[in-house]
Amino acid sequence: MCAKSSIAPSIPRRSWPAGSWPSAWISLAIDIWPILAVAQVGALAEAWPDLAITIVDLPATKPVAERHLAEAGLSKRIAVQGADVVAGAISGIFDVAIMRGLSLILTLDQLRKAFGTAYRALMPGAPLYVVGWILDDSRLSPPNYVADNLRLASQYDEAQLHTEADHRALLSEAGFKDITRDPVASVYGSDFIVGFKR
Repeated sequence: MCAKSSIAPSIPRRSWPAGSWPSAWISLAIDIWPILAVAQVGALAEAWPDLAITIVDLPATKPVAERHLAEAGLSKRIAVQGADVVAGAISGIFDVAIMRGLSLILTLDQLRKAFGTAYRALMPGAPLYVVGWILDDSRLSPPNYVADNLRLASQYDEAQLHTEADHRALLSEAGFKDITRDPVASVYGSDFIVGFKR
């Protein structure tokens, strides 16, 4: 898969926040990264100074993201958009989107809506990367994700980890094509599934 290019080694390892380095694999010839966790943005902004980045977060948590960006000296380069990807639209059209850790706290219906929102915000042919915590279809592996799923079941009323088949079906339903999964088995929380807008 082209996402595993030589780009990842070009980012100094010291700049990789925990769990963010696979994002570097994904960063091939793109201009905008709309859906990222704040911790991941720093490494991308450092490595690609001309990269235009927009973080999409809930309106209530937008000030928190803005504060963290200001503390990191990145607020002039990175925009924060307050939007609920489950309930509404994202302003703008983007070249790529990344949802990391979002699917593990959403129900399947909420995830369906979030994928639809992301689809509408992407240019034709653009990818959506759904990163982290994807269960195998047996729901019995990877073992650390199975344990996480039990923990989530005790903390949230409806949220649980979803399977590869769940993700594939919802991505396909939203209109994505060429859906593939990379388990990145040796790196916790960095597996991903990607689909491309038709």
